[in-house]
Order: sequence, then C-alpha cells, then structure tokens
Amino acid sequence: MKFDNFFSKYLLVHNHIEKSAGTTLVDSLVSICGYEHVYDTRPGDLPDPSALSEEQKSRVWALTGHFHNGAHESKFSRKTRNIAIVRNPISRFISFYSYVNQRPDHPGYDKFGILPIDEAVEYMIEHNRGATHNEMCRAISGGSENYLDALNAIEKDYLIVIPNNKVNELAADFASIFEQDIPDAYVSNRGVEKKPSLSQESIARLVEVNRNDIILNALIEDGYKENRARMIDWLSKEVG
Repeated sequence: MKFDNFFSKYLLVHNHIEKSAGTTLVDSLVSICGYEHVYDTRPGDLPDPSALSEEQKSRVWALTGHFHNGAHESKFSRKTRNIAIVRNPISRFISFYSYVNQRPDHPGYDKFGILPIDEAVEYMIEHNRGATHNEMCRAISGGSENYLDALNAIEKDYLIVIPNNKVNELAADFASIFEQDIPDAYVSNRGVEKKPSLSQESIARLVEVNRNDIILNALIEDGYKENRARMIDWLSKEVG
C-alpha cells in the first residue's frame, strides 16, 4: 500500500554521478523496491525508456543511470523526484582514474587509463573526460557548469542531493519510510584498495577546472542535516 500511494504519483530518478557511491544506492533501491521496479540504464542492454509501453513504465518506480537531469523525465506521465550523490571532486577523480586503470576493457583505458595519473589529469582536462569540468554541476543542473544553476535545479526537481558518505543513511531512511527491511550497510564497487596520489600541480589543475563542483559539494555537505529532515518530512507525508 505504501508503495502504491507513492509510486502511483511519483517516479524516483537517480542521476548517477560516477564514483560517488551511486552503485550502493542502486543496490539499496533494488533491495527496498524489488529488482523489477528499478530500471538501470547503465548496462546499455535495455530499451530507452521512451520505447516502453505505459504498462511497462508504470512498473518502473526508480529510474537510474549515467544521465543528466532532464534526460528522461518527460517520457513518464508521473511527477518525478530526483536524487543525486556528490563527492569531493579530487577524491572522485582519483577513484575514477583508479577504476579505469584497473580495467583494460574500459573504453577509456587505452586513452588515459594506461597513463600515469598526473598525465591522465592533463589528458582528461584537455578532452573533457571523466571527473573534470564541473561534471557534478552539469549532471544535476541538466548541462550547466554553474553551481547556482545546480542549486536552482535541486530546489525545483530534487528530493535530495547527499554527500557520498551518507548513502547508507539515505537507504535506511527510505527503508524505514516504506516499512521495508533496512538493507545491509556497505559500499558497492570499492575498486582497488590502494589508490595513486596526485602531485600538488595536478590537484591545483583539478581545482581550477572544478571550482563549481567544489563549491556545490561543500554546500551539499553543509546543508545535509536540514535537507535530510525536510526530505523525511515530505516523503513520510506522501507515502502515507
């Protein structure tokens, strides 16, 4: 009944920003909602949501993938409430590089994964790849690198945006409100244990091209407690 109350009116949309604990959130949503109700576009083997029938769309409760805000929302008749997870941009870059560096089958491996990390920084900045050029702001805003545009989108479109270290807390909140078993606390897809370190010059370069992401991440961290309370209050009322 609680699922029916909410998902007959709303669709959760997870704008999955790479290397920000998004896989953990997806696994938690599957645990809470059921595999058949979480539509993950990342593998690339599922039809575009626009190709689904209305009956098929009605069974989708959470839509997730590496797409920007606004990419798929208009394809559903229900109201959408977005979720995103942000992370310190320097840590996110190191995690992204390490992930590619350990996977020869990754499409970026031959381009920058085989490079030493400081050389990879310059390659990815030059080619606008990976965790560079305020990618978090662009994903959340729907294309703009400006953190103010991301904040406006959060106010208008998002249920919540959280820091990456709060993902298990968010999963527990969802489970509690929907009266489901709380998923086990874990972080999926940890990757390699020992990650390479960046030179001070590379850190400065990443700060230069990610200033808006750095500001956005700090604001999300500072406002998390208040935003979490607001989310719990709204979601509890809507779920009933």
